[in-house]
Amino acid sequence: MRPPASWTSCEDVVLVLGSASSHNSRCLVQVARREGVPAWLLEDASGLQPQWLAHADTVGITAGASAPPALVEDLTAAISAFGPIRIEERPVTVETVHFAPAGRARRGVAPTRPAAPAGTG
Repeated sequence: MRPPASWTSCEDVVLVLGSASSHNSRCLVQVARREGVPAWLLEDASGLQPQWLAHADTVGITAGASAPPALVEDLTAAISAFGPIRIEERPVTVETVHFAPAGRARRGVAPTRPAAPAGTG
């Protein structure tokens, strides 16, 4: 996972939604911090600390790969409790990788069977 180097260029603070066990989420925090932007990892909006936003005019919100979109909506609502906000969506990359479902996803490929022991077939 390698976000573009400029993805944190306008933020005063970056909040990453995701699990502490998610490599992807932890990586997002590290990249923001490496860019000089304070960043925190939150499991959900209940982890938000008001002091993180005390001097921030612009808050970047991003999420790990498996974080449901509802987490972003909940965090946005929690931030709006501190005062009026303006939401601006800024896509920095478009995901184009698609994975086939597990199992018999490909047509024309028969499942393989173990070979019969020698002399039995």
